[in-house]
Amino acid sequence: MKYLIRLFTISAILIGITGCSTIAEAQSGRGIPIVVMSEDSDKNSVKRSSDIFRRVITELQDQMQRYDYYVIDEEFIAGKMGWEVRDRRPKTELVQFVDLAMKSGDATLSPRAMVVVKIRAAAKNLGFATKAQVRINGDIYDIDSNAYLGGWEVPTKEFPAPRNCSGVCITEIVGDNARDLATSLGDVLRKKLAYIARSDGGQRLSGGRDDNQLVNRYLVKFKNFSLLEIMTMTEVMETEFDGYVQARSPQGDSAVFKYNYESYKRPNDMFRGLNRMLLAAGYPEDQFKVMLRDRREFFIDKLYDAPPRPGKDVPRLR
Repeated sequence: MKYLIRLFTISAILIGITGCSTIAEAQSGRGIPIVVMSEDSDKNSVKRSSDIFRRVITELQDQMQRYDYYVIDEEFIAGKMGWEVRDRRPKTELVQFVDLAMKSGDATLSPRAMVVVKIRAAAKNLGFATKAQVRINGDIYDIDSNAYLGGWEVPTKEFPAPRNCSGVCITEIVGDNARDLATSLGDVLRKKLAYIARSDGGQRLSGGRDDNQLVNRYLVKFKNFSLLEIMTMTEVMETEFDGYVQARSPQGDSAVFKYNYESYKRPNDMFRGLNRMLLAAGYPEDQFKVMLRDRREFFIDKLYDAPPRPGKDVPRLR
């Protein structure tokens, strides 16, 4: 009896641990919006309109959704914008597609990351049978920073098919196997993306964490500020702003000063932070203007010269 009680207790503990682990894994995506697209410009790759591609993309999207990624369907974007989704598109067209979707201003069409998939399939007639092959690889890109985040290739799989199998026959057999490989690919890619999103990949963290934890690279332009004012504000941005990663490649002068700034802050948080910084420094609201363009460029313009007037209630920079 004691043995049975002990065995039941151990089983309950294991089930509890497994359940917690599953819940934690299921929440790994934390709602990061992504779009899955096909790079089929290579004539040896499976084209986008193929049924094989449809099965692979469906499986990939399902994998991502299961782990709490917000998957934006490419055809939904095209339908809403009145665009055409074509076969044999180069990667440059995929980038332009996503960039234009983000410029629409519609948050439901604006992914944070892009997964690009390439599928290769071949069938060889051996006389007595057909040998089919399929290979899939995927790459992840950070759209806001135009950065390559990682990728993975599923090992090539060979499998048998009936003699003289072609057309619908080979599509069905290759499609079934490609779907299985897509499950493995989706599992690896979502783990890679979740790992990067948690910033566990060795990147330097600051005190504040953005919910998605992908580095945002901004170009900040100061216009009509003195060099002393610019030095003071950039120092504040590097020491007082939550989420700061690094700053690099400054250029220009007091007329127009360009400053590359990397942060975990999202554009809306950066916009608020810059305005609060200027108000805290004593600039009246009507003396400056902060503008955001294309989610990556901030323009900070001093509209007229006047000494800063520190107010009684200084806004918090964070």
